[in-house]
Amino acid sequence: MATDLTRLVKELSRGEIEALLAAKNEMESLEGRRLALREELAEVERKLEQLAGRMASGKVTRRAGKKVAKKAAKKAAKKAAKKTTRKTAKKMVKKAAKKTPKKAAGKVNGRGRGRASGPGQTTLEDVVVKVLTDHGGPLSFKELLSIITTRKLFKSRSKSFDNVLRRTLSTSDKVKRVGRAVYGL
Repeated sequence: MATDLTRLVKELSRGEIEALLAAKNEMESLEGRRLALREELAEVERKLEQLAGRMASGKVTRRAGKKVAKKAAKKAAKKAAKKTTRKTAKKMVKKAAKKTPKKAAGKVNGRGRGRASGPGQTTLEDVVVKVLTDHGGPLSFKELLSIITTRKLFKSRSKSFDNVLRRTLSTSDKVKRVGRAVYGL
């Protein structure tokens, strides 16, 4: 054994030996900490067993019983509050629905389609008809879209105005599909 130790000492540098010593010290301190934690865990488990035994036998202290009752009451109060807020929200929605007048579905100012809401305002269908008559012939969908958007002929809040235009063209009575993605009067 002495020969192995002397050979090991000769092969290792001073820094490596110091690193090994530091690791050994850290291992010892961690083992001590592990032992202390195991003792603490055993104590906690003993206390839990005692409390479980009391609860099983019905010997819960008065103070613990009050805490449990308080928690249960708080939980029930929160649940009731949620229910009442849901009910009041539903009632408010119903009241608001009763107050707003119902309009005829799909009709605006007696007309079939469109969003024109007053005199002087034109529908997208009217704008498309005007563009096609001014051009004098059929236009492709892309051309129609670019003319309407660049000249700002129609105001829309839609994020995808091309879909709005596509739907208008497909449902229009005035504008006809002449070819693939080509529309005329």
